[in-house]
Amino acid sequence: MNQGKDQVIKTNTQTSSIEEVDYYIAPQVYNQIKRGKEQVLKSDLDRVFVIDGREGFGGKSTLCFQLAYAYDPTLTLDRICFNSKEFAKALRTAKKGQAVVLDEGFRGLSSKGAISKENKQLVQLLMEIRQRNLFIFIVLPSFFLLEKYVAIFRSQALFHCYCSKKSIKRRYYKVYNYSDKKFLYIQGKAMMSYYLPKIEHSYRFYAKFPPTIDREVYKAKKLAL
Repeated sequence: MNQGKDQVIKTNTQTSSIEEVDYYIAPQVYNQIKRGKEQVLKSDLDRVFVIDGREGFGGKSTLCFQLAYAYDPTLTLDRICFNSKEFAKALRTAKKGQAVVLDEGFRGLSSKGAISKENKQLVQLLMEIRQRNLFIFIVLPSFFLLEKYVAIFRSQALFHCYCSKKSIKRRYYKVYNYSDKKFLYIQGKAMMSYYLPKIEHSYRFYAKFPPTIDREVYKAKKLAL
């Protein structure tokens, strides 16, 4: 484990972030969430975040739900969507300050489907709802699979999940801000490489769902689609 990770984990255990959300969030990330939430609710803005990671290894959906719940404690399974139809409905009906998740976002916002009617409709909807003050999360296996407009311009940040080489149960993520993710998408897409830009800090997270999401019910809903 590198020095950056040691510092993050040691600092985290001394904060109240676990008590406030009932699970572990790095204090640097949690403080940014609180500031970002306040900015959105006081303006005509929203936030779109992308969470990616290798299928079956990174825990990207778990991290997504943790982040979404930190923004919106009313998050329920009704606003966790697995297709474009569910996602569009949730975006139109969500209230100010609520979070909406598109789990498996490559089904509706794939770069390969950029010319499809479904893709264009979702992109148009994302353009139209900026003033709804929502927190929108898109989960998919790779950032490079995402439609260019959403990846480069519409999204605020990328959370890239991965697990330790020593243990699949040790999960981490890196945060690419608006400028970093733009550079990453342009430079890394051809080779599907996360090598540049260099993101020094990694944050630990654990496999715990927020209290409003039942893991087994979530699994059942996912398998039913």
